[in-house]
Amino acid sequence: MLHSSNFPIEVALAEFTKMGLSVGLLVPTETGLNKSIMDAHAELRAFLSTSGIHDFAEQGKGTNSKKTISATFILGPQTIKTKVSLYRPETKNGDPRIWIYGLGNYAGPNDLIALVVDNKNELTILNCSDSAVWSTRLDVTSPLGALAVTQERSPIASELLARLESISKRGFVPSQRQGDTGVGFTLESLLGIKANSSKSPDFHGIEIKSGRVRSSSNKQTLFSKVPDWKHSRLKNAKEILSELGYRDENGRTALYCSITSNPNPQGLSLKVSDDGAWVDVVTSSIAESSSVVRWQTESLQNALAAKHAETFWIKANVQVIDGVEHFHYVTARHTRRPIVTNLPSLIEIGRVQVDFVMHIKENGSARDHGYLFRSTDAGVQLLFPPAVDYKLI
Repeated sequence: MLHSSNFPIEVALAEFTKMGLSVGLLVPTETGLNKSIMDAHAELRAFLSTSGIHDFAEQGKGTNSKKTISATFILGPQTIKTKVSLYRPETKNGDPRIWIYGLGNYAGPNDLIALVVDNKNELTILNCSDSAVWSTRLDVTSPLGALAVTQERSPIASELLARLESISKRGFVPSQRQGDTGVGFTLESLLGIKANSSKSPDFHGIEIKSGRVRSSSNKQTLFSKVPDWKHSRLKNAKEILSELGYRDENGRTALYCSITSNPNPQGLSLKVSDDGAWVDVVTSSIAESSSVVRWQTESLQNALAAKHAETFWIKANVQVIDGVEHFHYVTARHTRRPIVTNLPSLIEIGRVQVDFVMHIKENGSARDHGYLFRSTDAGVQLLFPPAVDYKLI
């Protein structure tokens, strides 16, 4: 799919995210350029669909259903008009195809081609591997630089920022709860937010995520999402523990582990299906590798969008006074509207993981703390448009 790109995928995603742009990516092969046709892979199809450009799922097969749309190709300081063909053949199960007219004149095999929808809801295309084009992203007067999205702070965000600055002026405050969750619980208590199990954002539609400045883990929990049990091989946490659990130091059957695209010590890994529709936890610890549980990709994207439409990511310095942690909340990062189409790619390259946190209780039932999708700070930056950083002190 994209692995043969001669331009780093992660760099492209990071830069487009800084610009506030959702993007679809293509890597043409030599055969594709010669035959003037490329596969429209799952992530590209999702981008075209969510952007309102084209939905292959609703397209019929054959030439009569072929669709051609206008587009603009960026060549650096200049642009040219082109067309994009979207097609499902009668053969090969109607696997979606795409072609950009004249692409062979402006790109070579393995170049990274980006498709962006501009503020007029029109398709713009560029070759990221062409340094003369890529470098223009830093020039706001260039066709590429002009695509960048700017956003103003809302009144609610301004109110929250003022309250955070007021809390920061108090200096170190004692934790109101022991353990890792103390930093978040204490801040929410100071803001007057009552503890609850709701998945809705915390402060009038704004999500608040808190962490320690110096932490052994720089992972951020993005959201929690139970598997699609109906379409999963194992149907609940107890079945997962029965097959994959281990005996922990308390003598319980437990499974506490992080799962990425690379197999973990339990033989578990995350895999995006070939059609991009599913994300599976796959095990290699049994005789034949198989899926354990799965989520619809779209459901994960919806969970991310709902949880983090607008978020403040707070960091606190820590002091232990008389055996009690004290927190001084010192910085805030403000993000809005995640680029949800980046999520499958970040799962594939290991930037997003899922944590299993479960064990069997004394009464024989399963204790499930949720299925936590988490990311490193670097991964967060690949998901969210340009963040605004504030010093609270």
